[in-house]
Amino acid sequence: MKLFTSFLAIGLFTGVSIAQNSTVQIAHVTLRSEGDDHSFPMSVPADGKPVYTYSTLPVEKIDAPDFDVLQACVIDTVGPANLSSTIASDNVTQQVVIDPPQTVTSITCSGTCIETWSEFTFV
Repeated sequence: MKLFTSFLAIGLFTGVSIAQNSTVQIAHVTLRSEGDDHSFPMSVPADGKPVYTYSTLPVEKIDAPDFDVLQACVIDTVGPANLSSTIASDNVTQQVVIDPPQTVTSITCSGTCIETWSEFTFV
C-alpha cells in the first residue's frame, strides 16, 4: 500500500510539473529612452522566439516588473552595449540598464519564473 501511495504521489507531482511548464509565460517590458522622453511597452512570450521592436529609439533602460529579463532574455542591440540591472525609483520594478543607450532590435526570452519562498527562481 505504501509503495502504491508513493507512486501515486510521484505521478501527481510529475503531472503537475509538466502542466505548469506547458504554459508559456509573458515578460511584460517597457523600453525607455534617455531622459524617459519616449517609451513603449512590449509583451515578450518566453518561448525562445525573438520579438522585434521595429524601432530606432535609443533605449537607456528596460522596465521588467514580472520577469528577470537580464538573466532569462537575450537583448539584441545595434551596437555593443553593457547590460546591468538596477531598481527603479519606485523601489520595486527591476530594470535593465543599457550603456551606452542603443537601439534595441529584438528581445528573446525563455524559461519560467516560479515563486519560491517569496523569491523568484528560473528553471
